Amino acid sequence: MNKHSLLLKDYSTIKGLNDIYTFKNYSEIKSFLIANKRIIGVLDNSHKEINKIFSDNIDYLSLEYHKDPEENYECIFILIKTNVSFSESLELLNKFYKEYWFNLSNDIKKIVGISIDNNSNL
Repeated sequence: MNKHSLLLKDYSTIKGLNDIYTFKNYSEIKSFLIANKRIIGVLDNSHKEINKIFSDNIDYLSLEYHKDPEENYECIFILIKTNVSFSESLELLNKFYKEYWFNLSNDIKKIVGISIDNNSNL
């Protein structure tokens, strides 16, 4: 497989992730994913596990790219926007951590984070 074919496959896979997550800053996320291909499968599996655990309590899922130039650190956050109370969102997040997230390697968890956002009126 030549380099051009590999890049096309990468872009196709990233487009697939963009179908299941809203990308908050597309070009930065795309560049980060190309540089860190090992997390693409994790993001796909995380989507499945989040849907299994949070079920109908999700408004949407998004990916956000964060960079701290002073620390020379960059990462992707999965943002889970819920439609339940903050305490219920935390319970679901804890279940997600126990059933799935804690089983991932630390090198993945260093560059992929999870965050929840909920309707603060609940």
